[in-house]
Amino acid sequence: MHDPTGRRNPNFKVGCTWPNWSSMKALKMEIRMFDCKYKHLLIADNAVMVLISRNGHGNWQVLWQFLGSELHRLIFSSAELAAAFGIIDDPGKTGMVILQQYGGDSAEDGKYLRWQQWLNIPSVPVNYEIDAAVSIEIDDYMRGCVKSLLED
Repeated sequence: MHDPTGRRNPNFKVGCTWPNWSSMKALKMEIRMFDCKYKHLLIADNAVMVLISRNGHGNWQVLWQFLGSELHRLIFSSAELAAAFGIIDDPGKTGMVILQQYGGDSAEDGKYLRWQQWLNIPSVPVNYEIDAAVSIEIDDYMRGCVKSLLED
């Protein structure tokens, strides 16, 4: 039966537990700093960092940077951030084509793609060979920290 939200299971590489559009590097991402009072969350590994913070306009600024590359910036609404981290069950408003093409539970065009605990935040490729997307495996602690950020 066809799901009208566009949700479908993604494809997998042989022997992998993460979707084709994710990366093994997602397994290494962890919380490096969490400050609920000042609404900051830093998720990182040795090569990339993702900083989520309140932007002062009721939205969330998501900054990420690979070591030695340019800084990327996106603005998420609270609902988009909650859906991206699997806190709410929302397929997204602009991601149906992405879900149909790549598979996933939730997506917003140009912002994120998520299937279960696998999150991908895309960006413009640094060059034609390298995709500068950030992949994160969301664990319960990470999901809880994002949920705490969203609570007023």
